[in-house]
Amino acid sequence: MKPIQTICSLILFLGACAEPYDKGPALRRADRATQDKRFEDAREELNELLEHDPSDIEAHFKLGLSYALDNQPIQARLSFLDVVVLDSTRADALEQLGMLAFAAEERKEAIEMLERSVRAGTRKGHVYDTLSYLHFQEGTIDKAKHWIRNAIRANPDARFRMKLATLDHFIGSFDEARDQLESLAADYPQYYEGKLLLGRVYRQLGENEKALATLNEALEHAKGHPDHFFELGMARLKTNDPDGAIEAFEKVLLVDPGHTEARYGMGQAYTRKGDRQKARLALDRFKDLEDGEKELKADQESFIAHWQDGVLKEKEGDLKGAYQSLKQAAIIKEGDIGTHVMMWMLQRRLNDPMGVAREREAIQRQLALESTTFDKVALSLAGRLRNRGFKEKAGDVLLAVLEDDPTHAGARYQLARVYESMGKLAERDEQFVILRQAR
Repeated sequence: MKPIQTICSLILFLGACAEPYDKGPALRRADRATQDKRFEDAREELNELLEHDPSDIEAHFKLGLSYALDNQPIQARLSFLDVVVLDSTRADALEQLGMLAFAAEERKEAIEMLERSVRAGTRKGHVYDTLSYLHFQEGTIDKAKHWIRNAIRANPDARFRMKLATLDHFIGSFDEARDQLESLAADYPQYYEGKLLLGRVYRQLGENEKALATLNEALEHAKGHPDHFFELGMARLKTNDPDGAIEAFEKVLLVDPGHTEARYGMGQAYTRKGDRQKARLALDRFKDLEDGEKELKADQESFIAHWQDGVLKEKEGDLKGAYQSLKQAAIIKEGDIGTHVMMWMLQRRLNDPMGVAREREAIQRQLALESTTFDKVALSLAGRLRNRGFKEKAGDVLLAVLEDDPTHAGARYQLARVYESMGKLAERDEQFVILRQAR
């Protein structure tokens, strides 16, 4: 046999005789390093293991935990996504992805991942509770109630029962809220928040004597809480105790002089007493406050209308019209940095150097006033745009962040998710590749 053939045969023979890589010790070393907060050491062990077996699900999962505990949420999410790609029913990885999205205030993604986690087998009260909160924030109240009921079945904790009653109260289901709160009060007689809400529900159902008795029971725990004294004032007013009502309303106004309803209640109490002058003063102040609230609400509605009009006009190609609409929005809500960011981006598209400089200066001035940074504002703006259905514009904002800082992992991850929601899977994968290369 020729020498070269002999050497090749020997190499093949030695390779065949080499012991297979033992993953167990590597995983244990990684676990110990993670427990000792030596996260880089843990990742070194896990990455070596993945070089031998890139499809090892447990290594990917532990890598995600290491990044999460080391406060690197984007890299953690990438590792947990790797787990889900290998096993789409891995409940703990889906739960981690949901909680990381929740922490990043990305509600829709958090809901998607946590609900997938439940379908995959997660049965945890805090997951149900988080889903209830997320659906409440999204305005899907029936789903919020569904998930908090699941939380109660998993753990009939007073907090979860209180949340269900609060949801019933929020949507005006006062009878259901009363039933839940009466049961809660029987099981937890010292639960102050429950009695406060029960007193309010009794009042709204017209059961004023019960409202007064319940609120008086909780009075020793009130600690000057204006909500309690407002409810107590209303209950006293409804049970023909105007002096007691005035005393309670004064305590509310001492803490919150702008409490509109307390001003109205005060006016009603003085009217009952026959003190017309004080009644008129209280009711005039109530009207001023109410008019101010109406004006504020009208301004907010006008701001949103101009803001959305600006985004739509830009989408239609009317850049100058878009700028004017956003300018009106900025006048209504002075100091809204997100609006100025959009105006700055429009000026760049209009090739107006002076306009670009002017808007950039406005942004920098407001950033200094609010002690925040451009990337934080831009990421928040991108989230608002995405939630309102303006996905392309959200992508533009994120690209502006990456233009300023190509290493910004948060912006790149959000951009990948935006591309995914638009069906641009190749573009999404390109962003994920860049993120993984940055490890």
